[in-house]
Amino acid sequence: MLAAREPLTEIPALMGSDPFIMELKLDGERMQLHKQDGTYRYYSRKGKDYTYLYGTSSREGSLTPFIHADCFADNVTSCIIDGEMLAYDPMTESFAPFTTLKSAALDRVCARRRRPDVRALS
Repeated sequence: MLAAREPLTEIPALMGSDPFIMELKLDGERMQLHKQDGTYRYYSRKGKDYTYLYGTSSREGSLTPFIHADCFADNVTSCIIDGEMLAYDPMTESFAPFTTLKSAALDRVCARRRRPDVRALS
């Protein structure tokens, strides 16, 4: 049986004096991050490879450069993280809608591909 939605303000009255915990449901995409030494791979629940969006190393992608140095202890050389990937908007300090995740990553990747490589031109 599916649960019914109720306004948050009505939950305490519905629960009466019984203790309860509420969990916020965040709408993202189930992903696995595979880290092996300095190489990263990103896979969807169905095994689709999204590494081209998020980056294989600390020097490329829309995500990997930001997590490489700050999210892993120095002694972590190999791991698999399985979880929900979300897009966060620092301007509104809130999580963005589900559809924003890949769109934002793709926009960033496309912008980098359009930008000329100044070193190659000089």
